Amino acid sequence: MGFAIHLNGRIQKREEGTIMKVSMFDKGLLKKTYTISFSLLTVVSVIISFIDLSWQVKLIMLVGFLLLAIPIHYVLWKKANGLKTIVLKINNSELEIGFGDLFTEGENKVIPFNEYFDTSFEGNLISDESLHGKYLKRLNSTDTLDSEIENIPSEKLVEDNVSRVIGKKKRYRLGTILKRTNYFLLAFSHFDENNMAYLAQNDYVACLLNMWSEIDKIYNQKTVCIPLLGSGITRIKDNTGISDQELLSIMIWSFRISKVKFAYPSKVKIVLYAEKADKINLFKIKENN
Repeated sequence: MGFAIHLNGRIQKREEGTIMKVSMFDKGLLKKTYTISFSLLTVVSVIISFIDLSWQVKLIMLVGFLLLAIPIHYVLWKKANGLKTIVLKINNSELEIGFGDLFTEGENKVIPFNEYFDTSFEGNLISDESLHGKYLKRLNSTDTLDSEIENIPSEKLVEDNVSRVIGKKKRYRLGTILKRTNYFLLAFSHFDENNMAYLAQNDYVACLLNMWSEIDKIYNQKTVCIPLLGSGITRIKDNTGISDQELLSIMIWSFRISKVKFAYPSKVKIVLYAEKADKINLFKIKENN
């Protein structure tokens, strides 16, 4: 299974403290400017063709409207770099991408756990700053959660790792989801012998596809909010240089090929951390999709 991700037209120019991710000469941006300018020029050309003016005046008017392309292009460029939210139509479903706090988003929320569904912070198994850790800290006790984890259907169990010293023993298939009210706890990352989270690239894709399949069964016609999976402490084992932009592109691609459909008014929302704003080019994502 393969995929290709193309990232073009990115520059690291700063304007007023913000990284300008979209180049002035981005092909998609130039195309938009051309389309708008050509449409205006066509309208003006038709109008002046019916007015009794000298050809010199008509030429000056046409040149003037052509020069409007410059401010039009500038406005489009600023808008492209200032995008905070985009909406894509995929498989007759609405997929929204924006910045925010996953825990304050409405309806269903996906929380990435590890493949053991660990609930103990012992031995630094779980980072306090991860969504996994933040979710557990919201609970008064993990006793009920531990019981629910024990009752995950056996067909989702990969092995009983009795040699594991710290944490739970049962390892579940990546993409397995435990539904708890409006939280979908996701078995997302492998753990190595040192309890370090990692994923191989093919595991990442397989996990996403399995996740979409499980969400399709349980989302109950409500919006599902998902973080940018893989951008935290989890390392993509065979591609250490993968960027957040590429991870986002893969998530969108996996949703597209999953063929899962979210019935209106429900939708999928990928929620990005606000501090990722300088690293993710939403304009390019929208152009590519």
